[in-house]
Amino acid sequence: MPYKNKEKQRECLRKWRENNPEKTKEHDKKYCKKNVENIRKRKKKYYTNNKNKVSIWNKINYRLRRKKEIVFSKCVYCNSKDNLIKHHEDYSKPFEIIILCKKCHARVHESLINLCPESPRVEKLDEMPDYETTNGVVV
Repeated sequence: MPYKNKEKQRECLRKWRENNPEKTKEHDKKYCKKNVENIRKRKKKYYTNNKNKVSIWNKINYRLRRKKEIVFSKCVYCNSKDNLIKHHEDYSKPFEIIILCKKCHARVHESLINLCPESPRVEKLDEMPDYETTNGVVV
């Protein structure tokens, strides 16, 4: 039976997915196989509409690959070591990131967890060297 309240429907779906990870994973795999072209189009549209974010992600990942000694080992909220994600509170400060697991990251975006940018949990990557280039090509 469809819900009249979209938020309630989303919350029920989120809880079901959280409580049924195997079924969720199986469903997601099937969906991805059936909808390869649609997924590709959505990704391309997202990257086109969010060039600033994508650029910041690339810079962060580049810096992290270059400085291998920086290791983010656990989520700052639940201390999980699985499915870690780099979260930006403010894209105008691209090198201030918070390490979260996938579940806590979803909760942050659902406003179930409040983050404080001044928190000691924020990893500051400003001291890391920027891109090294040779003739305009990243080395």
